[in-house]
Amino acid sequence: MAGLVATPMVVLLAGVLALLLLNRAAGPRNRSLLALLIIGGAFLVLLSLARGLPVNGTISRWRPFFGSDLAYYVDGLAFLFAALVALAGLATIATCLGRSEDLEGSSYAALLALLAAGLSFIFSANLITLCLSWVIFDLTFLWALAASDHGGSRMRSVPRILNLNCLACLSLLAAALLLGQGDDSLLDGLDLAIQAERSISTPVFGLILLAALVRAGLYPLHLWMPIGVEARLASRSLLHLVPASAGLYLLARLSAWPNGVVSLSKDGGLPYGQALIIASSLAFAIGALLAWAEADLSKILSFIMMSQVGYAIASLAIAKPPTRVVILWPSLNLVLCLGLLFLSQDRFEPGNSWPRAASGLAIASLVGVPLTSGFVGRWHLYHSLLTGSHLAFLALSLLAETFLFAALLRMWSVVSINPSPSELAYERLSVVGAALLAAPILILGLHPPVLRPLIEVVPFPTLVGLLRSTTIARWVAFFLPPLGGYLLQRHRQRIFDPIEIFWLKLSTALRLEWLYSLLGQIVTGAAGTLEIVGRVSEGKGYLSWIAVMGLLVFLFLRGR
Repeated sequence: MAGLVATPMVVLLAGVLALLLLNRAAGPRNRSLLALLIIGGAFLVLLSLARGLPVNGTISRWRPFFGSDLAYYVDGLAFLFAALVALAGLATIATCLGRSEDLEGSSYAALLALLAAGLSFIFSANLITLCLSWVIFDLTFLWALAASDHGGSRMRSVPRILNLNCLACLSLLAAALLLGQGDDSLLDGLDLAIQAERSISTPVFGLILLAALVRAGLYPLHLWMPIGVEARLASRSLLHLVPASAGLYLLARLSAWPNGVVSLSKDGGLPYGQALIIASSLAFAIGALLAWAEADLSKILSFIMMSQVGYAIASLAIAKPPTRVVILWPSLNLVLCLGLLFLSQDRFEPGNSWPRAASGLAIASLVGVPLTSGFVGRWHLYHSLLTGSHLAFLALSLLAETFLFAALLRMWSVVSINPSPSELAYERLSVVGAALLAAPILILGLHPPVLRPLIEVVPFPTLVGLLRSTTIARWVAFFLPPLGGYLLQRHRQRIFDPIEIFWLKLSTALRLEWLYSLLGQIVTGAAGTLEIVGRVSEGKGYLSWIAVMGLLVFLFLRGR
C-alpha cells in the first residue's frame, strides 16, 4: 500500500508527458477527453488509498537537510483534501467536453501538472518535503497561468507572486530549522501529520501559519489569485481552487497542533488569534464588498473566493478551542460551491438549463441554507460569535454576508446556457460535471457524520442535532443577511449609482494594486541605487579608491 502513495501524481505526470508529446507530434488539438481519462485514472487510484489509511511512502532516503526523508503521508484529512482537489479537476474537465472551443494540449498538460503539484503539497509528510512541493507548486502554477492567460493581463504580476511565495517558503525552512535544533528525533519534530508529544514554540507555529495564509490567499496576501485572468473555464476554475485548497489544508493540519503540541493563548484560542481574527474578518468583509461593487462579472468570483477564505480562517481563529471541524466545513464548502459557480458562469446566452439549478445550490450553500454543507460551517461560526465576546465581529460578519448575498444574486440573474445543436451531444457530460460537485454539497448537508470514518477525532453532529440546538438568535443571524442582500441588490441602482465614483475609488484602493506598484517603484529605485554603488565600488571613475585613500590619510593625520 505504501507504494501507491505517489501513484496519483505519477499518473498525472505521465499524462502531462503524453499530452506534450501528442501536441508536438499532431499539433494543437482538443485534448479534453484524454485529460478527463487521465484525471479519472488518478482519482480512482486515490480512492484505492482509502482502504488502508493511514499510509506512508518514502520518496527518497537522501537526507540533504535536517536528517529528514522526502516522504508522503496520507491520513483521512490528507485524503479528503486530495480527493476534493481531484474531484474539482474531474468535474471541470468533464464540463469542458460540452464546449465547441477548448484548450490546447499544452494548456491541459499545465493544469494536470498543477493538480499533481497540489496533491504532492497535501501529501507532504514533513516540512522539508513541503518546501520542495511548495517550489514545484509555484512553478506549475506560473506555467498554467502563462499557458492559459490569452490576454497576458496577469503575467505582469509574476515577479511579485514569486517574491511573496519565496518569502513564505523561507518561513517554512526557518520553522524546520527551529524545530530540528536540539532534537534527537528530527523526523518527529518536522512531521506534519503525526502529533509529537513535545510542544513547539509559538514563533515556529507563527512561521508555518504565515506560509499557510499566503498559500490560501488571505487578503492582503492574495497576490497569486488570478483576478480577471482571460482564460477558459478549466483554467479559471483550477487556477483559483487548487492553491486555495492547498493553503486551507495546511491550516486544517495546523488546527490539530493546539491539541497538546502548541500552547493555546490565555483565552483558549490560537496563538496570534486576535490579529488573525481581525485580518480574516476584514478579508471576509472586503472580499464581499469588492464582489458587490465589481462591474466586471468575470472578476466577481475571485472576490467571492477571497471573502470565503477570510470566512474560513475567521471561523478557526474565533473558535475556542480551535478544532478541525470549524475550518473543515468552510474549506470543503468553498471548493465545491466555487467550482459549481465557475462551471455555471461559463456562458451568458439566453435560455434556461442546469446552470441555474447548479448555481442556485451553490449560492444556497454559501449563505448557509439548511440541508446544505454550508449550514454546518455557518452554524459553528455563529455559535462561536454569539457565545463569545465577539459582537463587533458578529456585526462585521453579518454585513459581509449581506454584500456577499447581493453579489451572488447578481451572478445568478445572468446564469443560463443555450447550447448550440453541435454541443447538445455533450450537454449530458456538462451535467455530470456539475453533479460531481453538487452531490457532496447535499450529502454533507444532510448527513454531516459521513466524514467520521476519515476524521475520527472530530465530533460530527447530526443535522437533527444542529437544528434542535439552533437558537432564535442564530436563526436571525442566518436569515438576516439574505434579506438584507436581497434588498441591497433590488435597490442597487439607488445605492450605487449616486455615489458610483466613490465606490470605484474605494474598490481601487481596496484592491491594493496601487500599493504593489508603489512597492515595485521603491524596489526599482533601491536596485538602481545599488547598481550605482556597485559600479563605483568596481573602480569606475576611481571614486571608491579615492574615498579609501582619503579615509587612510584622515586616520593617519588624526593619529599624529
